[in-house]
Amino acid sequence: MKLISHQTIWIIGASSGIGRAVAEYALARGAHVIASARNRENLEKIVNTGGSLSVVPFDLTDEAATRNAVGQVKALGIPARILVFTGTYTPAAVQEWQWADVQTTVSTNLTALLHFVHQLAQQGCLPQQLALTASVAGYVGLPNGQPYSATKAALINFCQSLRSEWQPLGVDVKVINPGFVKTPLTDKNPFPMPFLLTPEQAAAATWRGLQRSGFEVTYPKRLSWGLKLLAALPYGVYGVLARRMLSKPR
Repeated sequence: MKLISHQTIWIIGASSGIGRAVAEYALARGAHVIASARNRENLEKIVNTGGSLSVVPFDLTDEAATRNAVGQVKALGIPARILVFTGTYTPAAVQEWQWADVQTTVSTNLTALLHFVHQLAQQGCLPQQLALTASVAGYVGLPNGQPYSATKAALINFCQSLRSEWQPLGVDVKVINPGFVKTPLTDKNPFPMPFLLTPEQAAAATWRGLQRSGFEVTYPKRLSWGLKLLAALPYGVYGVLARRMLSKPR
């Protein structure tokens, strides 16, 4: 199956947040965007100022729907890029967890993505570039966000492995690790968020990163490098700093 064009991008999670901002950024630059999320109505509200938009709604956590969506997009023509912006986050101390929330976090942030990548391979729908969104929270364990941090750390690890496996097949696998971006997810945080970006700023940083060689796309650099430094500290030192950071009220 030939590519529709080198400018065709399939964006999953395009109805809100960073995913929608990236979709609108790409459309403004003349790309053909295939937009997916659960809500068709929200997808149809994406602002298009220059490219062409196709809407393929589906729920990534629904295995049958995911299998069908991959087949539907392949029938259109394998996109050059596939970008996935999905995730859920429910901050809570362990003793306050609602188990259904934990299961949803693991399913949405990790299991669904593993199944999606499996379907790409099974159906022969390998793009030139595949970018999955994890988070800088995957660098270190964050108090009150353990399920989220754990799934993002696992996703970073998975992308590292997948890059080694798929690079010889001509697929540029990347992981996108955003810092704090103002979305409904980060609005749940009860602590000050340093270097907070707008979705539009995140979209521009994502776009630049996708054009470059290398494995990781991360922003803002001051936060990501700071957290990488924290991750390199002895566990006892990091624990003290993390508790202090999260104890500060907004």
